[in-house]
Amino acid sequence: MPYCSSKGYSDYFLVKFNSSLSVSWIQQNGTAGYDTIYDCAIGPDGSVYLAGQTSANPNLALVKYSSLGFMLWTKNFGSGTDADIWGIRLGKDGFLYLVGNSRGSNDSNPVIGGIDGIVYKFDTNGNKY
Repeated sequence: MPYCSSKGYSDYFLVKFNSSLSVSWIQQNGTAGYDTIYDCAIGPDGSVYLAGQTSANPNLALVKYSSLGFMLWTKNFGSGTDADIWGIRLGKDGFLYLVGNSRGSNDSNPVIGGIDGIVYKFDTNGNKY
């Protein structure tokens, strides 16, 4: 990517293209370790929500960018163990729903099997329900 330097082992980046397919903006971010975004959702105001994992502890990440490419907030959550967020959707009720799997307890919920499914609910301000 032009003019971007790595923040760690692997970073994520977000690119917005205009209707002519020219780049409007590029944003790159990450921790000193690895960072992977697996899915995104777009809000009615053009906000972008990214969901994935990071080497930070806890290891799951939800990031919100404005339609102009400004990072508005980052939320790290989960067990701090081997977990992944594979999908994110903005529901008709205005909440964000994230789904994935984990090999560790999450939010004081014990592990039931070797790999358990997980579901998280957030509002568009990053508050977890």
